[in-house]
Amino acid sequence: MHFMKLLRLLHITFLALAVANIARAQTNTTSTKPKIGIMKFEVGEDVKPSLGTFLYESFSGEMLASGTFTVVDWEQLDKVQKVVAHAQPNVSPEEARKMALHQLGIEKLYLGTLTRVGSKFYLTVKLLNLELKVERSERLPAASEDGLEPTVVKLAKLLSASPQKAQQIKAQLERQKAETDSWAEVQKEPTEERVEAFLKEFPDGALAATANKALEELVNKRQASEVQWKMKRAEQRIAASEAEKLKQSIAGRWKLETTAATYQFGGATYTINGVPGPVICAIEQKGKVISFLSPADSKQRNYKGTYESGFLRAEAKLIYGKFRIAGTVSEDGKRIVGKWTRLTSSLSTSGSVVFTRMDSEAKP
Repeated sequence: MHFMKLLRLLHITFLALAVANIARAQTNTTSTKPKIGIMKFEVGEDVKPSLGTFLYESFSGEMLASGTFTVVDWEQLDKVQKVVAHAQPNVSPEEARKMALHQLGIEKLYLGTLTRVGSKFYLTVKLLNLELKVERSERLPAASEDGLEPTVVKLAKLLSASPQKAQQIKAQLERQKAETDSWAEVQKEPTEERVEAFLKEFPDGALAATANKALEELVNKRQASEVQWKMKRAEQRIAASEAEKLKQSIAGRWKLETTAATYQFGGATYTINGVPGPVICAIEQKGKVISFLSPADSKQRNYKGTYESGFLRAEAKLIYGKFRIAGTVSEDGKRIVGKWTRLTSSLSTSGSVVFTRMDSEAKP
């Protein structure tokens, strides 16, 4: 029985050596590059297991693409480790892994983990030596699942480079992050000054082209706004000039738009609509003297008065009383807003009155 047990142990040992030799032979025939082992990425309980497989494949592909290493698949390493464990049951899992690494000729081992804190992911990769001691460790955050692939690519570049080169890559990554964060702040309130300051700080950054385009759009927008403002100011000056002309002379045709008054008599309230005289009239102006003329008879002067500095007074003595109109011309010269009063009667009444100019321009 002792002999059979010994024979079985030798068989398992030879099998482990054979598996290791086959793996070594397959590798050595294709490359003399240093061999590395990459274990499957471990993921947190609240992370999809498929992400671990995805990250392992992405990391392995990048390390292989670097042209620096020969990559040993984690399944191959796991297979040799299990054979060693069966051959020597008293060996600890850690010692079995060390033996498997030696037998496969693996010089470095990479262990990756993925955890999530809130909505943010953290990707960590450790580099272990043959004694399974951590030589290097790198960790980078990812804002979402979409950011995991570029993050694992950055980690592969860091860990495939020398420590000195890795420091340079880290500094570059930090500057890229600073550039991204700075641009995000600029976008919250984009101005020419803020974009120019960004370009001064990151003239050759990845976002320089985007910033230059944004600056061009801001400049064009400002220039267009300035042109519009100048045009508006010119229009305002023209309108003011035209209004001033209209205010200087109120000669022309006017239409009575509204007129109303209320009065109390005998305990009752009455409303008067209408001012004696035509609804459409012509105003004649000679200097400061004005007359309201009836279009039907230009010789009939219903109201006479004065106009000066935008203010007019006019009176008319009719059969049923004496009327007075007092008012001001609007800033654009197109409306007369005032008050009319019936002066001679046992019943005194007054009310508001509005005339609108019917001519587009002032008459000379």
